[in-house]
Amino acid sequence: MFLVKKNLRKNKFDFSFSKPFCIIFVFIYESIIFIMKKSVILLVLAFLTFGLVNAQNTAMRGSVEKRAQKQAQSLKKKLSLTSEQYGKIYELVHDNIQQIDLLKEEMKTKHGEEGERYNEKKLRILRLEIEKEMKSILTSDQYKKWQKDRAKKTKTVKDKNNEIEIVESENIF
Repeated sequence: MFLVKKNLRKNKFDFSFSKPFCIIFVFIYESIIFIMKKSVILLVLAFLTFGLVNAQNTAMRGSVEKRAQKQAQSLKKKLSLTSEQYGKIYELVHDNIQQIDLLKEEMKTKHGEEGERYNEKKLRILRLEIEKEMKSILTSDQYKKWQKDRAKKTKTVKDKNNEIEIVESENIF
């Protein structure tokens, strides 16, 4: 049997066993402590990095109001909207962004194919409602121009995703 005592004040070991064993023991002990310190540091850095990236993504998206205003302004330029049309479209876009954000949150909670199918159905319903609203707000020429632009954006997204149709909330308008 052997005894190893650590003198806490001097941070040295007192051994009552053979010297080679003691040297190996100290080496292993110090290696483990070194690895544990490095692991803790790396773990903390990983969590900090993840937190910063997540915060940056949230900040880059902006508030619902800013995103709605940006989309409505874009439509105003492309379709030559009147101020009355702009107000209605801003409200429509604002509501749409809120609903899509809620769907994304639901998607995070419902994983798997069921969650995807559920959200796809809701997105289709939402798109049909948007089309009806846009048709009632826009003139026939503006509506045709909007549909062309929307089809072009959908095709671009299809091409980028190898023929998988995914339309983000920012591309709906």
